[in-house]
Amino acid sequence: MKKPLLAIAVLLSVNMVKAQLGANKGDAYQISNSNGTTTNNVMHKTWLYRNSAGSDWYSTSVHDGIAVDISFLEPGVTTRAWWERNPYTGAQKWGNSGQTWLTLSDAKLGVGTTAPTAPLQIMSLGGESRPGGINVASASALKLSRPGTPNYSYPESAEFRVAHGSPTIWGSQLDLYINGAANNTDVPDQQVMTWLYNGHVGIGRTDPGANLHIQNLVGSKPGGVNAPTIPVLRMGRAGTASYSYSEAAEFRIGHGGSNVWGSQLDLYINGGANQTETPDQQVMTWQYNGNVGIGTTTPIERLSVNGNIRSKEVKVEASNWPDYVFLPEYQLPTLTQIAEQIKLKGHLPDMPSAKEVEANGIALGEMNKLLLKKVEELTLHLIEKEKQLENQNKRLIQVEKGLRGVRNGQ
Repeated sequence: MKKPLLAIAVLLSVNMVKAQLGANKGDAYQISNSNGTTTNNVMHKTWLYRNSAGSDWYSTSVHDGIAVDISFLEPGVTTRAWWERNPYTGAQKWGNSGQTWLTLSDAKLGVGTTAPTAPLQIMSLGGESRPGGINVASASALKLSRPGTPNYSYPESAEFRVAHGSPTIWGSQLDLYINGAANNTDVPDQQVMTWLYNGHVGIGRTDPGANLHIQNLVGSKPGGVNAPTIPVLRMGRAGTASYSYSEAAEFRIGHGGSNVWGSQLDLYINGGANQTETPDQQVMTWQYNGNVGIGTTTPIERLSVNGNIRSKEVKVEASNWPDYVFLPEYQLPTLTQIAEQIKLKGHLPDMPSAKEVEANGIALGEMNKLLLKKVEELTLHLIEKEKQLENQNKRLIQVEKGLRGVRNGQ
């Protein structure tokens, strides 16, 4: 008889709780209460809490809160340091008063959000995140701190923050801050990266004008050294420490001309005999006027190369191709005129002299046109000479016929 009586008692208790809980969202029924007193008071209460309107247990959670010297009567509103479990979904929440700090649901953890959509989602709890006249964001979406050693002269505290922190922009923006070299506090003062609402990312500036905009914070012109001391882009490869030639290597792009203050970018790599991580070989230069140099720091053309070029094919655009040589109105220079030109100047007409080529080089497109012109002129002279030879042969044949007739008449 004891078991049926116990089942009836439990059923009556459950139905009583269900009846007193209420069917409206936010309704609560206290199921436990404990407290203690010393010089102050502590309370620990547990409620059944209605998450959404309904009359079954699927819409309820167990709400557990604790506080010192604070009277709290409404779970999720005035509860202090509370923890909530949903027996149906398995979701858990932690918070304080009406604010939810942490949510764990479906293997997703949310900080500052009650509905995380990723394994870890962090969201600001609100408040002003735009600083008032200071560089670092006052409210951060992400903050990682390292406390320094208190007894050291330089405790070397450090902090990393991602937040909306530009003092002049109210729109959607994220900024990355870290501690500068001279900053030993836990408040970062160096803004190193910015993400804008339009997808632009800036490194070294807060107003990027491209998908990736990188800029030095200070000058990169070295003092009497070849490689830039502060490059815009730097990629290094550490060598093998135990080897005689460690073969460390580095690639840098920076403004490095020792005598150039204008806009210029230079590419450096390690020379063949350089085993350090500081490049000593300047291999490419971009100047403010758009000229590019390979093997030279003073390009005077769109592309100046100090060295050999090897290619399977080179195409040169050209105009005014010398087919005009074959037109009837073209004045073909005589061989006598050409001979006089060679005797006077030492080279063919229209062709550059040896001194000019040595000083200025040759333009492949123009030189090919000049050479083709000379070939076409030579072809016309050969055709003319061939006609002359044919005429001479005909005349010789006639002369030979006349001579044979004379001999036969004798």
